[in-house]
Amino acid sequence: MYMVSRQRTYYNQFEKEIKEISFIMDTIKQKNQSEYAFLSKDFNGLIKQKQIRTNQFIKLKSLCDSLINFTAKVNQEGEKYHPETKLFTMRQFKNITRIDTIKPRITTLQKKRFLKRVLAAINGDGSNKADTTKPTLVKTTILADTSSLNVAYNKLQLNAINDYYLRLYLVNNKLKNKEKQLLDVNHQLISTIVNELKKYKAIEKKYYASLQQISDKTTLGAVENLDKFTKVLLALATGLLVFVFYMIYHFYKNEKALIANSNKTASYALSKSRFLANMSHEIRTPLNSIIGFSEQLIQIDLKTEEKEQVVAIRNSSIMLLEVVNDILDFSKYETGKVVLEEVSFSPYTAIRDVFDSMSIQAAKKKIGFHLKMSVNKDTYILGDPLRLKQVVMNLLSNAIKFTLNGGVTLQAELTLTNGTQAKLKVNIIDTGLGIKQIDQGIIFDEFAQVYYASTKERQQGTGLGLAICKKIVEFQGGTIGVMSTEGEGSVFSFELPYQTSEKPISFDTPISVLHQETTVLIGKRILLADDNMLNILLASTILKKYNIFYDAVYNGEEAYELFLEKEYDLILTDIQMPKMGGIELTQKIRNESNVTKRSIPILGITANVLQEDRQKYLASGMNELVLKPFMEHELLEKILKYIR
Repeated sequence: MYMVSRQRTYYNQFEKEIKEISFIMDTIKQKNQSEYAFLSKDFNGLIKQKQIRTNQFIKLKSLCDSLINFTAKVNQEGEKYHPETKLFTMRQFKNITRIDTIKPRITTLQKKRFLKRVLAAINGDGSNKADTTKPTLVKTTILADTSSLNVAYNKLQLNAINDYYLRLYLVNNKLKNKEKQLLDVNHQLISTIVNELKKYKAIEKKYYASLQQISDKTTLGAVENLDKFTKVLLALATGLLVFVFYMIYHFYKNEKALIANSNKTASYALSKSRFLANMSHEIRTPLNSIIGFSEQLIQIDLKTEEKEQVVAIRNSSIMLLEVVNDILDFSKYETGKVVLEEVSFSPYTAIRDVFDSMSIQAAKKKIGFHLKMSVNKDTYILGDPLRLKQVVMNLLSNAIKFTLNGGVTLQAELTLTNGTQAKLKVNIIDTGLGIKQIDQGIIFDEFAQVYYASTKERQQGTGLGLAICKKIVEFQGGTIGVMSTEGEGSVFSFELPYQTSEKPISFDTPISVLHQETTVLIGKRILLADDNMLNILLASTILKKYNIFYDAVYNGEEAYELFLEKEYDLILTDIQMPKMGGIELTQKIRNESNVTKRSIPILGITANVLQEDRQKYLASGMNELVLKPFMEHELLEKILKYIR
């Protein structure tokens, strides 16, 4: 505006605004150094460039305007231009006279030699003096062409120049007016924007003030609600804490009672295990004598009546041994301490052996006894053959026991399911008394017995046979069940999963071969230690038959003394003896310095059949165990294993 109107007030206003901007930037710099560090460099540079460019523009504009105003004879106060004023005047040309002065040329004399110059100076010869001729004036007169044609042409050129500068001045004035109007519009536009921004800022302040009020009210309400909620939460936390302490105390009491009950259970289990072990030992020890001596008496040529009595004694003792074995087996399965073997065997042979052994009982009752087996003789499976025989024997024994008329049929089928997987299904069908529907649900429970009111007969035995069968089958991942109709008979069936395998290599010694090998025992010496006279009598009876020399003692101390004095081929020792037991005797023998004596084979004779007891006995250094009651061939087989 200053450059257009030349009014000093605009320049003063511009300078004032520049100072205000500088002041604002200084304030920003003082308030926020980080923001100043970002803006100060560029903005201050722009301000300086603005000042430089403005000064340059003002100077150039002033020069331009002064030239135009000077040409149009317009002063700086903005005087109006009068069209009648002439910018240029036409003048007459005059004669132009030019006078030139021409000086004569100075001729330079040739220099003389030094000797000649000295002589000339002495003689006063002036031949080397300069030329003193006066200059010549030359006057030239130029006459201007003042013809009418030249005057008209000059006049035309001056008018054209005047018109050009006049139009330039008028256009310049219009440009200034337009520029002034444009600047006014820009000023009004900027003022409007600034005013609108101020209004928007005022509205924004008002809006944020209202938001602040609402926020304050909301915060106050939230704080009040939070205060109420905190009180409720504290109350709940207090109640929860009381409840937690109560539950902890309750759990503590329950845990204390549970620990007490657990201790009682452990004590009961230990007492039960000790009871079974003691019972087994106390019952098996006399049974060993009964079964052993009855076996020896049967081999003697007795009268028919005497032989029948001996056979009755032996069968009764064997039945009593089966009862003891059932109780022990049930205890093992109940506590999960049973260990299943994983050997390759022929299911055909195992089932056939059981069927042949039970055929005698069926023949005595004069009932039919049939075998229908779809099992290949050359097929072998991996499992525990003794447990399979035990299940089949128990089920056949029950079927024969409760079948008065008709017969018993054993069905067996082996099917391949997938690859090496196989499934053995066995059915025992009888035409006996049958079982009521209500009793079929409890028939596999321990100590369960069915009472038949029609025949006034009750199942004999412990009631553990079917319970043991169920545990054996389920322990191997199989299933067992019964279908029966009272008065028509029953069908007991079970399924067991197996894996097929190759035919095993047999290491068993046939009985006939065993009797042939007993000749190597003639003249051998055995140390026999047992605190029971009947057991010593039974063992000595068997040893005498094969011409084996023996020394019998009744405790471990006497056995150890004889061991040190004499040489023996084998030691037979009972586990539980007074003064020194079989375990302590074995340990002392294995600690001997004499290598030959400490390596003597030791066979332990025991009535304890628990697996943990057997492992403890073998760990003491015994080579093998002989379980009471033992048969003659069992004892001989163990002795021949270590005496050759």
